[in-house]
Amino acid sequence: MSDSGNKIDALIVGLDPVYLDLVFSGLPEVPKPGQEIFAEDFAILPGGVFNVAATLARLGVGVGLAADIDAGLVGDFVMSKVRDAGIDASLLRRQEHGGRAITVSYSLGGERSFLSFKDPYAEWPELYELYERTRPKALLCPGFPGIGDREEVVEALSRIGRDGRCSIFIDASHNRVTLDEEKVARAVSLADVFFCNEAECLQLTGAESWQEGADRLLAFTGQVVVKLGAEGAAYMSHEESCIEPAPDVDVVDTTGAGDCFVAGFVFGMLRGMSSRDCLRAAVFQGSSSVRAAGGTTSIMDAEQLLRALGE
Repeated sequence: MSDSGNKIDALIVGLDPVYLDLVFSGLPEVPKPGQEIFAEDFAILPGGVFNVAATLARLGVGVGLAADIDAGLVGDFVMSKVRDAGIDASLLRRQEHGGRAITVSYSLGGERSFLSFKDPYAEWPELYELYERTRPKALLCPGFPGIGDREEVVEALSRIGRDGRCSIFIDASHNRVTLDEEKVARAVSLADVFFCNEAECLQLTGAESWQEGADRLLAFTGQVVVKLGAEGAAYMSHEESCIEPAPDVDVVDTTGAGDCFVAGFVFGMLRGMSSRDCLRAAVFQGSSSVRAAGGTTSIMDAEQLLRALGE
């Protein structure tokens, strides 16, 4: 339970500050130096860890978001959106010096490009204390590249894993690291379920295919989920594997779709679904996200998602 008294089933820990996303969609082309291009649509929303938290909240899960935001106008905007989404905001930290993270995103031909800025990682010496206080069933840590560098985070996640009361989900995010680095392999090993997209899988493992890459990741963690974009997604463990194709949708903007995908999978696990149905829930929720600008604008609620799954 959080300081606000709300029951938290999923605790989202942002090693990065909460991003503010400026999302442009419907571009005719990529702007060249000195050229001005007008988009057909625009949205300004919190992104990153907010997308995961807001999607879970939309699905009726009690969610706490532990992350930094700045102490100025951007932080005020993010805080209001967090509360509007039904997320417990009592764990957010306002930073006078830091807490800034902004991404300008545009989609063209189904692909995304980003221009981003963020302040350095903040320390989380109280992470295990947060876990003990909130007692979540799921802990999500999307800031994967920074985990291995953070001894206080590694120690806290290791203790949480040993407790056995909470499943740990780690998303690779965008990275240029490999499993050859000890800190990276250690970070992967902390996850009960490790998420990555195809490009991240190949980068991390040095494999020539995502199938080979997932096999290599299974040497460090028990479950691997690979996001395959328009092709769907794949789940692999030591006991089973499955692939779920993506439904046909009209793609407007893919920003945040991977975050919504992760939330869909966690929602399934919290409901006790099979691994295959968790994967289906993830694919349906991730696909619903791309139908409008902004990661969480067009996501499904629990009733809609369960209907899509045939339940």
